[in-house]
Parts: sequence; C-alpha cells; structure tokens
Amino acid sequence: MALRHLAYRVDVWEPGSLPMGFTCFGTEPFWSMRPDRFATPEAPDTALETLAVLDSGVFRDPRRAVVATDGDRRLTLSATPQYCSDGMSDRAFGLGAMLVIDGADAPPTLLTGCCSIAP
Repeated sequence: MALRHLAYRVDVWEPGSLPMGFTCFGTEPFWSMRPDRFATPEAPDTALETLAVLDSGVFRDPRRAVVATDGDRRLTLSATPQYCSDGMSDRAFGLGAMLVIDGADAPPTLLTGCCSIAP
C-alpha cells in the first residue's frame, strides 16, 4: 500500500494504556495473551485481571509492560519494538514479547513470542 493512502496516527500509544487489538502470542509452547485473557492448549480461555499497564514515559514509545493475574498466577508481559517472527506462519511483527508466569504451585516460567496491534 502506498503511504499516501495511510494516515499517521498519534493516538495509538497513549500513556498507561494499550492500543485496541493488542494481542501477544507464541509457539513452542503455544500461548496467547490479551489484556483480559490468557490461553494455552491446556486452558483455552482463562480470564485475567489487568493490574497495571506500564510505559516508558517517552511520547509515543510503544514499549509496554502488562502485569495481570488469573487469581492463582501473576503474568508479567514485556512488549518491545523489534523484528519478530512467530516461527510458524512466516509473518513478520513489529513487537517482541517476553512473558513471565509466576505462581505458588510451579516455578516461574518464561515464554517468548510476538505482539500485534492489528484488529
């Protein structure tokens, strides 16, 4: 698409919030996370309570940290601008993800993947 058909938006990365459509996901193991949901093949739809959305404080910087809980576990997601490929679809994404899951019943787990803001 030609850039002349695109409009530059300044309202996508508002302080302390996430853009509509913000979703992160990974493979090996498969997982996905939205601000209100976390999913794996074993638990396909787990509700989340978002505790905090953190930003760097730099105007329009897309780096974000999301802290959420499902009641038993704490999920801390870090999204950083970088080239990212999910390794399965051959699609390229502009945000890399690292997700730390910490709970009382299991040792902390680190998952990696990509994020998208596409609707």
